[in-house]
Amino acid sequence: MKNIILNTSRNMIHKDGTFNSLQADTSLPRQLPILQEHVPPYIRQQLLVRVYSLLSLQLIATGALCTLRSSPTMQDPQVMILGAFVAVPCLLLITCVRPAFPCNLICLFLFTLGMGIVVAHATIKVSFVVMMEALGLTAAVFVSLTALVMCTGSDFTWLQSWLFVGLVTLVGFSVFQCFVYSPWLHVLLSWVGTMVFSGFVLYDTSLLVQRFGPDEAIDACLMLYLDVLNLFLSILGVLQSSSTNS
Repeated sequence: MKNIILNTSRNMIHKDGTFNSLQADTSLPRQLPILQEHVPPYIRQQLLVRVYSLLSLQLIATGALCTLRSSPTMQDPQVMILGAFVAVPCLLLITCVRPAFPCNLICLFLFTLGMGIVVAHATIKVSFVVMMEALGLTAAVFVSLTALVMCTGSDFTWLQSWLFVGLVTLVGFSVFQCFVYSPWLHVLLSWVGTMVFSGFVLYDTSLLVQRFGPDEAIDACLMLYLDVLNLFLSILGVLQSSSTNS
């Protein structure tokens, strides 16, 4: 159930990775993606600082909620459903309505709160050791892939079609697994999810570096945040199945 919510949330973002801007005039038609060679270096640096600062705050808030996973309130399934009901409308507001600043920041905060509750509920039955291993591996993969894009300047936007197909396939099999659960299918989906969302990290970071304009920090934060959460849950599924079998 949690994976369906996260995967569907990632699938709701437009395939070109763009939707709203931080302070853009929503009465104007959507501009074409801004190529970074036309953006002054200091503005590009400000964009990167803004994006990764907001992303760090999102991940810290999510981690803080995960520390409450053993509390009776967080173990209540209705709390997880409430978190999903908070996150999904906020995602729709950001991607479809495109609220202006500061409403988009408020929506991003509420979205982070809702998704943090969903992730915390997803880790209730996971041991602390396995969760820390998944956290460390997720951080290592994310930092390594981000550095690959930043340092080499490689463009991974060619992955768009393959990632879209992989994401739709993951969502479809996750829905199927809700009705017919299979342990080997769960492990397979976890491995595939790890590869797909690693690809999304490369793709979305390439969009941030090469396509996004100076007012699209919220866009990048939302995409990278979902990439990290889905990557974490996929790695967690792999490690949890390995620890169970051993």
